Amino acid sequence: MRKVGNGVYFLDAGLLGPDGRGTSADGRAPFVGQGFTHPTEGTLGSLQRQILRGLRFVDLDLSAEKQSRITERISLTLRMEALNATNTPSFFIGDQNIDSVNLGRITSTQSARRVAQFGLYLRF
Repeated sequence: MRKVGNGVYFLDAGLLGPDGRGTSADGRAPFVGQGFTHPTEGTLGSLQRQILRGLRFVDLDLSAEKQSRITERISLTLRMEALNATNTPSFFIGDQNIDSVNLGRITSTQSARRVAQFGLYLRF
């Protein structure tokens, strides 16, 4: 990831042209370090599907429970659940079109904030 004046990108700056596109404009020579090209008419390209998925998604959910007997018939249970316990953000890559000026730009996060809940149960 790299941060520039107009946003955060997950692609290397050498793969993008001066205007932020992954390819040069139609009829112009390729720029130095151009990593993407359009296939010739009537042929298929060699780029894999969803090659520009972005960074990995991390979400760790935890739960713990402790049960204690008060008497033979009565017990007390304490339960804790945490969603996205590490509070790790997962980034959303908006535009994946190689002709877009926002190619590889991280536009937002797509994961929820950390949420924790506790429960106390008295069973009799």
